[in-house]
Amino acid sequence: MRVFENNQNVHMMIWETNPRKRNVNNVVKFVSDNDHQVGDKILGQLTGDISFSTYEITEIINERPSSSKGKKYYEVVTKWYMQNAVDLKDQLSTVTQNRIDRMVDALEKEKEKQPKVYHKKQ
Repeated sequence: MRVFENNQNVHMMIWETNPRKRNVNNVVKFVSDNDHQVGDKILGQLTGDISFSTYEITEIINERPSSSKGKKYYEVVTKWYMQNAVDLKDQLSTVTQNRIDRMVDALEKEKEKQPKVYHKKQ
């Protein structure tokens, strides 16, 4: 299993935007300069709860040269789920690693700002 980031290693062109339908309308089309295989993961948007929208390739329907020089066009069937970004951190680019670190720090600072709640004995 290899991990690829959208807009860095892979350029997703067509995917289902409604999260409730992503495992029904699960065909994704993209171009890439890497070779892909079943089991590879494509990471989409990083969310505020530090999770990635993850597309795991379960079947390759079409693979052909792209009109973009040196790239291939892929049409694949995927399984979609959310995956904790911290679990994948060591497999990501430095830019994304730094972004995750900043998000984790911001969440920890936000927790520190929360007022402490004390329960009164009744």
